Amino acid sequence: SPAQVADIIASGLPFPSVQHSSHLAAAADWPQARGIFVSQDRKSAVLVNECDHLCVVGLGDGGDVGGAFSRACKVLEAVHAALPSEEPFLVDTRLGYLTVHPKNLGTGMSIDLLAELTEADESFEKAAKEACVEVFPAAGYRRWLLHSAAGLGRTEVNQATEFIEACAQLL
Repeated sequence: SPAQVADIIASGLPFPSVQHSSHLAAAADWPQARGIFVSQDRKSAVLVNECDHLCVVGLGDGGDVGGAFSRACKVLEAVHAALPSEEPFLVDTRLGYLTVHPKNLGTGMSIDLLAELTEADESFEKAAKEACVEVFPAAGYRRWLLHSAAGLGRTEVNQATEFIEACAQLL
């Protein structure tokens, strides 16, 4: 319902939208065969057939990327437990998890941190690039989205740890 969508968005969880997916022609037959499962505490969610087949989201408070990662891992473990014992996700030995977004190859994971910065000048953006963190302006005054680098050739834990360390240096 529209009230449920507004509640999900207000909690900070991403809500699938046709605009987000349409550039990949992934919005065919929207919203059939798609869904979102949200935890009672609104700190984690699973999006089904939005852009990729599955998107696991974990939120953290006050820049707690580690807590958000841990929360997402617990959700993913529950999904694995509910699936048949055969390999539930398509994995290539060289490319890792296969995904719609080539930049997510490897771990199939991306990590975002929404930060309020008084200033994000060229030196900040240069330091972010050197730390393999992408920086994008976000909606709202002084808000920036910090995005993890690709996970190809790394484990999920390595990718999360490197991102946490890079953000600690940058912020």
